[in-house]
Amino acid sequence: SVKGDHRISRAVGVCKKLVVCFAHSWKKKRELAEVQEELKLPKHSLITDCPTRWGSKFKMVDRILEQECALRQVLSNDRKSVHLIPSWQDIQVLESLKSGLGPVYDF
Repeated sequence: SVKGDHRISRAVGVCKKLVVCFAHSWKKKRELAEVQEELKLPKHSLITDCPTRWGSKFKMVDRILEQECALRQVLSNDRKSVHLIPSWQDIQVLESLKSGLGPVYDF
C-alpha cells in the first residue's frame, strides 16, 4: 500500500520541509528567485500540500521536481539547510509518485 511505504512518506516529508523552509525565509525566497533567473527556470514559488485541497500533493511534488536544480543550489549555500536537499532516492520516488498521480490529477 502507498500509505505504508516509508520511502513515499519520507520523500513527501522532505517536500513538505522544503516548502516550509522557503515559506518562512524571505532570504531563501530571494535566493531562489535569483537562481531561477540564472538557470532560466520559470519563476514559480513552491506549493504547499493541503489535505483538503484536491491535487495539492501532486502540484507540490511537480513543483519540487521542476525547481530541483534551483532548490539544490540555494540549499547547498547554507550549512543549516543542506540536510533538506532531496537525495537521489527521494527524487526517484517523487518522479514515480508524479507519474502515478498525474493521470488521476488530469482526470
